[in-house]
Amino acid sequence: VYLKGGGKFTGRIVEKTEEKVVVDFGDGVMGITMDRVERIERGLSPLDEYEARAAKLSQEDVNGWRALAQWAASKGLSRQARLAYQRVLALAPNDPEARQALGFVNVDGRWLTEEDSYRARGFVKYQGEWMTPAEVQLAKSDAAREQARDDAAKRASDAEFTANMDRLRA
Repeated sequence: VYLKGGGKFTGRIVEKTEEKVVVDFGDGVMGITMDRVERIERGLSPLDEYEARAAKLSQEDVNGWRALAQWAASKGLSRQARLAYQRVLALAPNDPEARQALGFVNVDGRWLTEEDSYRARGFVKYQGEWMTPAEVQLAKSDAAREQARDDAAKRASDAEFTANMDRLRA
């Protein structure tokens, strides 16, 4: 689908009306209004090719599924690459390429999720970030100092306001 003013989308057209065209990119579906479309060229999309390649593979072909995952990743089909790598892991649970592609980390010879790998190395999650316990303590003490400063500034502001009000009344 070529857009007016430049740009294009490649995927499988799942719906086309006079108002819009809906394209499946493999990782999601998007509707594009026809007033933005310059032209549509029909042909096989990478998603079509992925499905054709997958249909030809034996369910037990580890190397074939790994190659398909690599190909899908190179075409921007991240969902399909993930599915193919998951197939590789089902057949070869310790496959390093598939493990890494799916976000696993090797820690002392064990494949762990990224989150578990941080925990195994002694990190803790604090306010959405992984930190050492010492960094957490430092962050907490910095936050406490900042809160104390803010509280002192508020008390000073309140006292000044009260003093000004007392002067006005006097």
